[in-house]
Formats: sequence, C-alpha cells, structure tokens
Amino acid sequence: MAEVSTPQAKQIMESFFNEFQHLRIRFEDIKRATNTFDKTKIIGHGGFGNVYSGELSHFTGRSMVAIKCLDRKRGQGEVEFWKEITILNRFTHKNLVTLLGFCTEGDQMILVYEHASKKSLDLHLSSTDFSWRQRLKTCVGAARGLSFLHDAQAGTNERIIHRDIKSANILLDANWNAKVSDMGLSKIAPANQQRTGLVTDCAGTIGYCDPSYMETYCLTKESDVYSFGVVLFEVLCGRLCYECSNGQTQVFVPMWKQSYKQNKLQEIVFDYLKQQIDPTSLKTYADIAFKCLHKSPKKRPTMPYVVKELETALEYQELYEGVKLTEDFKRMLSTASGNLNYGSESELKMLLRRGILTNNDNTRLSCNKNGDHCEMISIAACLTSTSRESPHYMLSPIYTERFTAGCYEPRGAEFKTHVKTQFLSPKITYTVNLVFKRKNSEEQYIGLEYKLEGEKEKSYSFVSDKREGGWLSAELYQLSTDQGAVDLKIVFYTKHCDNLLIEGIEFQPLEKVDTKTRLAEDGRQCLMLPAKAVLDKNEWNWDSEPRTRFGQVADCIEKKIGINCEFSSEKLSPQTTYAAYLVYSGLPHNYKVINPPVQVVDKNSGSDEEYNIFLRTPQTPVMRGNVKIKGTYNPSIRPMIKGLPKNRSDGWMEVQVHEFITPAHIRMITTRLQLSSYDMSLAGITVQGLEFRPI
Repeated sequence: MAEVSTPQAKQIMESFFNEFQHLRIRFEDIKRATNTFDKTKIIGHGGFGNVYSGELSHFTGRSMVAIKCLDRKRGQGEVEFWKEITILNRFTHKNLVTLLGFCTEGDQMILVYEHASKKSLDLHLSSTDFSWRQRLKTCVGAARGLSFLHDAQAGTNERIIHRDIKSANILLDANWNAKVSDMGLSKIAPANQQRTGLVTDCAGTIGYCDPSYMETYCLTKESDVYSFGVVLFEVLCGRLCYECSNGQTQVFVPMWKQSYKQNKLQEIVFDYLKQQIDPTSLKTYADIAFKCLHKSPKKRPTMPYVVKELETALEYQELYEGVKLTEDFKRMLSTASGNLNYGSESELKMLLRRGILTNNDNTRLSCNKNGDHCEMISIAACLTSTSRESPHYMLSPIYTERFTAGCYEPRGAEFKTHVKTQFLSPKITYTVNLVFKRKNSEEQYIGLEYKLEGEKEKSYSFVSDKREGGWLSAELYQLSTDQGAVDLKIVFYTKHCDNLLIEGIEFQPLEKVDTKTRLAEDGRQCLMLPAKAVLDKNEWNWDSEPRTRFGQVADCIEKKIGINCEFSSEKLSPQTTYAAYLVYSGLPHNYKVINPPVQVVDKNSGSDEEYNIFLRTPQTPVMRGNVKIKGTYNPSIRPMIKGLPKNRSDGWMEVQVHEFITPAHIRMITTRLQLSSYDMSLAGITVQGLEFRPI
C-alpha cells in the first residue's frame, strides 16, 4: 500500500492492519499447501494470476481452500487486493465466497478463499449433468448474494456495487450452491445515494456490461442487474454470452433479447433442457431475465424482486417435477368456491400449493411441496358453542386474509369446536394447530388449555410458532390417519390467554426436523465453560457428578439465576455468530403444569433487553384417527423458536440464552445474563455449564 509519513496516517494504517490480523497466513504455510505452487495444484487462472488448491489452517479451522496468487504485472494491483479483503471481511453471506486469509510477505499478494469444489458457473453452462432445477437453485442463490450486496448493511448504511457480475465470478460448492466472488472491482456506496458518481476506469467484461454504463461511465446498482440478466440468459441457453473467432468477438445478448420479444424462446433454449422445463417456470424465468436487460436502468427490477421471481420459477418447476394430479386433487378442485383461473397444469398445481377455498369459503385446501394435502377450517365453520351468548368476530382486513368470516375473539371464555376434514393424505402424520393472532402483541407464550370433548384431563400448549403477517399457531395434537376424514370435538379454555383472535384449526403434514445437538463441523471453535466459571457461587449448592466432563454441577437454591463470565475471544472464531446454551437438568420445585416462560435479561446490552425461554420441551398429545392414545406424547418440532429446550446426546438438556457476534480483534468476551420468572422460583434446576457454539 502507499507509503505513509504523518503520525495520523500511520495510526490509520496500523488500525487497518489490526482489523485483518486474524486473516494473516504465513507464506511458508501457503507454499507447503501448494507443494511450492506445483502446476498440478492449479485449479484456475485468469488475468490476475493462478488459483491453486490445497489444505491449509486458517482462522476457522483447517480445510481445503482456494489460493489466488495475484501477479502485480498481470492485472489487479494493491487497491483491488485490499478492497476485496475489506469487503469480504465486513460483508458476509452464505451466497458470497468466504475469505479465509491473505498473505503479503515480501512482494506477495495472495488471497485464500473457501474451496468451491465445482469451480465456476461458466464451466457448467453446457453440461448435461446440470439440470434445470439445479440451474434455478444456483440462480436463486446468486441473486440472493447480489441482493445482499445491494442492500444497506446493518450498522454501516452502505451497499456494494459489484461491477463485474458474470458466470465466471459465480462459484459453486459441492451442492451447487452459488457464491458470488471477485470483489476487487467493487465499489462501496452510501445506501441513500443513487449513483456513485462518474467513474473514469471502465469496469466489467465485454458482453456483460450495461450499455448505459459504457456510454456514460456512471455506475449504479442497476448495472449489476443488467449483468445478472445476461448470466440468467447464459444459464437458459447453455453457452457464454459471447464467442471469439478470427480476432472478432460476437455478443449474443441482442439476439437473445430479440428471440424473447418474438416469442421464439425455444430457438435459443439449451437443447438438453427443453424436455425438462415446466412452461410456466420458463415463462417466469425468461420474463425476469428480459426485464433485467431493459435499456433504461430505471426500468430494471431491483435484486430483491429478481430473487422473488426466480424463487417462483423454482417453485413452479418443483411442483411440475414432484406433485402429481391425483384423483383426490381433482375431487378437491371440484369443491372449490367459484371458478379457478389457471392456464397450465403447473399453474393449477400452484393454486393448490397456495390454497383454494371450499365450503362457502370456510375451508382452505392446499398441498405442500411433497404433494401431501393440507386443510384449514375457519373458526366460524367449526365453533359450536361459547359461554358468551353472541360470539364476537373481528372483520378488519388484517383478520380476513384467508376467511371472510374473520377471527373469533373468545375474551378468556371457554368455547367448543367441531372440526371435520375431507381430504387428508393417508398414512402420514399431521399436526393439528390452532391459528390465531393476538391483540396488540406477537408474544409467543400463550398458556392454552384444551381437551377432546368427553375427556377428563386437559392438555396444555404454552408456546406458539410465528407465521407471516403476524399470525401464530399453537400445536394441539399429532395425528395419524388411514383416511382423509377426521371428526374432532375440541373444547378450549382461554382464561390464561384472553387476547386471542382465532382464525381457525389447521391440519398440516408434520415435517420432521433433526433436533439433536450438533457441534461445529466446519472447524469453527466451540467452548464449554463449567458451572463454576459462569455462575454466582452464593446462589448454588455444589455437588460432585462424575458423569459430567467437569466432575461437579450446581443446584439452584434461589429464585433467580445469574450468569457472569469473561474469557478471551481467542477461544472462539472471530467474526462469527455464536449462541450460548445453558446446559441443565431438572425443573424448578414449584414448576406449574402450564409451562411459564423464563425471562432472560442481557445485562451487557445497556437497555436490559428481555426475551423469553422455556425449561420444558412442549408435549403434544398423539392421536390415531379420532382417538387420543393415552400416555403418548411427542416433542413439538419448532426449530424456529430459539427459546425452546432440546435433548442432548449426553442426557442433559440445553436452551439458548444468548446470541452475539465475535469481534475481529482479540478482546475479552463478557456474558452477563439474569434468568427469572414472574410465576415461579428457579430453585431445583441443576446446571452443568454454559456452551458456546457457532450458528
């Protein structure tokens, strides 16, 4: 970098180098990993120099990596080198290539990245092993990565303009996941500034360059959108956007646009793909690709919109390949309220995926991506009695998204329902859910009591899942049936949750999720601290426990639990999101049947931010047909709720109590938390320790 002379400049440079200290890798280690840059290790090359593969230790662990050696004489210089380090260090996303390190010993300029085993997208455009569905998933991932760059980044109010989007700069991992790479030409711009100003150096690659940029040298994020549209057409056509012959370069983009406008896409689609593509998927994909290539930058779509349309194209393709129109589907369609508007089989399947209304608009029938049937019955259609003389319904637009009858407000009263289904898929397990909103709140704790009519013992649901639009759902039963018709009479008691606005009862196929504890498998560091190191000793009785790794555990004897620990950030991987898990067993002595939440207060936040966790896994009654199987319960599967406990393979329980991002520099990490409950003392819990794992 440029030589500095003033003390202030030296201080800036010192701060700059300190920021990336964790990324530094010794040249000797790089030589060893590449067998002193053996030609057999080369996996790519370009105007910048060669790329080598090798196994190397870095700040996240040890793994196969890609080592890019920049040649000062052949392209990118120090400015581009440090820019790429800066951007990839500050802006991380699963669809951006991960920078693992760099080396600047002597005159070396070496960048070390995660290894993308399938190399770059341009190498697979004409491959018959690259299916249309895989291509769509790759395009969706690349679009998400570019959309992330264009968005204002949290805490910085900055966005990135890539300036060289092309298929050669989109890398692919073993699962065809896309990674946008090569940030050396990128520009960082304020998010509230439409343009970065006049750019004197012409960036980009022939064929991919925005025509308006080539004319004005005025750089906008719409220039990236144009380049990405070219990539989309390359993926569809199975070839690069240009061809060089006899010293001449032919660009195919104008011809591709013309074929689209003349409705002659079949003439340019890669032959191998023609028999695979769902027509509606093709139309959705080609429409958004063409819009990206609009001559006027102002009329091009934003990248979030591109992501949405590509996801829709993928959804159409998945339905086309996976869902068959069975006789049951045809019977479902025959019961629809009103006429269904669709132009193709895949559009019909999409209608079923999103849901159709039947039974005078009181039942919503749909199917999931596997073709399994789903049913939801409005509360208006299944409510049979209430302790109040006249049920009260909320009819504003936010409560009538699916059913015109709106939401029923029990106001703490008991009410009875009679739920009948018609089209459940046989031989699969369903969750029976109560779907609702809360007045002026999205709190997930509910304390709902219910039972099948005629039963003596009540069941309890104490936590709900968040849905889009502020909706919540509480799991009532897990049900298996051999036929589509189920007839249930359920009584609800809402005295502990008097602000519910109930939409209906839903039968949703159970999606199994692996809830076992997983440690980091990618080399990132984990840390387990014993109870002695994290708890206030005055609040605990200390017992020997030879089965634990620390030989001692702590039994809580107070109403609250205080966590206070400090350790060097060297023990964790830098710039990584970590969760802290309380590892415990047992329940409080005065634990109540309706599982009350435990409030966690972060004492380091400055605002005493509070959030809820639970100490017991939800227990959902299991049914066979219309009969509840006595004494049988399944743990609810709700991976989206961070505050729910999980069983560990070592016999203990764990629950996430904290989340944070480790700093880039070596510092001390302090965790100060307080756990308490308004409804019970925490005395009786046994704690083994606190574990930190990347998430």
